[in-house]
Amino acid sequence: ARAQAAGRTPRLSLVDTALKRRSRFSSHREAFDYWRGKELFRDWPDDALGRYVQAMLRPEPEGGWVLTWPAEWEAWYYRSFYPHTWDLVPQLDQSIPALIVGGETSDTFLPEAADEMRKLLPRASFATIPGAGHLFPHSHPDATRAVVEPVHADVDLRIGPIDKLAVHPDRARLAHRTRIVL
Repeated sequence: ARAQAAGRTPRLSLVDTALKRRSRFSSHREAFDYWRGKELFRDWPDDALGRYVQAMLRPEPEGGWVLTWPAEWEAWYYRSFYPHTWDLVPQLDQSIPALIVGGETSDTFLPEAADEMRKLLPRASFATIPGAGHLFPHSHPDATRAVVEPVHADVDLRIGPIDKLAVHPDRARLAHRTRIVL
């Protein structure tokens, strides 16, 4: 906040990490081994990580492979996070079913955040994927499906007319007929 008030871009660890991220590999195998060694990907099944490698790399004209999305784009993405999301949660329509899902070992959606979310959305349903981290849909797809599918079966997923959209100055968000899945 002080950096923004002074007209500077605040330092964010995700931005710094993105800008330092390795972007070139000699082969898909090298990329697979590199990402397998990262904590974020340790619980991913080999086939999911293999598909990630395929999707995230493109061939370089001079040989080798490079990340499909440059580090600068990823850094921009992290810089663009809306910083007041928690302020908007109480404005959600409490009559709409909400499902909040997190991984048991997530370092992003911490137990304290889940407790706060329970206070802000007392009618929401909560689920934790045992043994899963932040990217639980990739690492534990069957467990994720088992939690989400029953909710989808019971909820009308149509968004409705465009006049149901509310636009925040910094972000568009659905104000009505919205479900949250983290």
